[in-house]
Amino acid sequence: MNILLSGLSLFFLAFGIHLVIWKVHLPHHQSSALLWTFFGTFFLGVICIPLFPQDGLWAWFLPHGLLELIHVFLMFLSLTLAYLITYSALEADSPSLVIIRMIAEAMPTGLAKQDLEKRLTDDILILPRIKDLLRDNLVVANGERLQLTPQGRSFIKLFVIVRTLLKAGKGG
Repeated sequence: MNILLSGLSLFFLAFGIHLVIWKVHLPHHQSSALLWTFFGTFFLGVICIPLFPQDGLWAWFLPHGLLELIHVFLMFLSLTLAYLITYSALEADSPSLVIIRMIAEAMPTGLAKQDLEKRLTDDILILPRIKDLLRDNLVVANGERLQLTPQGRSFIKLFVIVRTLLKAGKGG
């Protein structure tokens, strides 16, 4: 029970800190700021464990021994990575979400396919993603050309390996 409570407590503490930071100032590199916030909170939480009494109510929240601490870390890691994936979907609108929102706004009559095609421009679908790639230093602009950075090459290699393992082909 203490593994569950420790992991959830640290995760929700990190989540709360993340909300406060984002309310005060939206970081430029949001994904890396999220990782620093969450893992910084975890490691500070681990450092603070000896400050809490090891009996009474705290016994339900604190890991006892290295093995339990490893389990807490694995749970925290899983929750953090799942949230990071979810956050990236919320950070920028996916084309499917944009289409669904446009159709929802056109209810109850619905949205004509021609109107949808007129509204789905590069400004909505392509340029925001290019800005995100530039902001996250995955690509650089070299005149009119975009080029992968070393970080971008590493990032894409990971997806190529996973898609190869899943036999998913090279599609998007």
